[in-house]
Amino acid sequence: MLMQLPNRALRLMRSTTSLLRVARALGRDLYELAKLEARLALSAAATVAGLGVAMLILAATAWVLFVGSLVAWIADRWLSLPVALLVIAAGMVVIAIPLGFVAARVSHRLGFPETRRRIDEVMSGRQVDA
Repeated sequence: MLMQLPNRALRLMRSTTSLLRVARALGRDLYELAKLEARLALSAAATVAGLGVAMLILAATAWVLFVGSLVAWIADRWLSLPVALLVIAAGMVVIAIPLGFVAARVSHRLGFPETRRRIDEVMSGRQVDA
């Protein structure tokens, strides 16, 4: 019985070192996988950003052409060209002002107010409601 103890201990040590090697290899493989996926995500983000810029340019061009054609149509049908430009510009300002107010109201959410309040409560030691 006493002779078997060193053999068992030796097998246990070998199994432990083998397990550590496998765990280390698994960790290294997971790290490499994470690096590769991060590169892929960065490449995808760059592609999405480039496509977004292209879409923005096309949308802005379409908007300018739409407004220009609207001005030309109004000038052709009812008003002179300067008055048509003035009417369209005033209409855009009337639409843009409420959008600006809505954007200002929504932008307050960008500061994570509830999260900051909770962090302040935790840091000051006050009771935090769950």
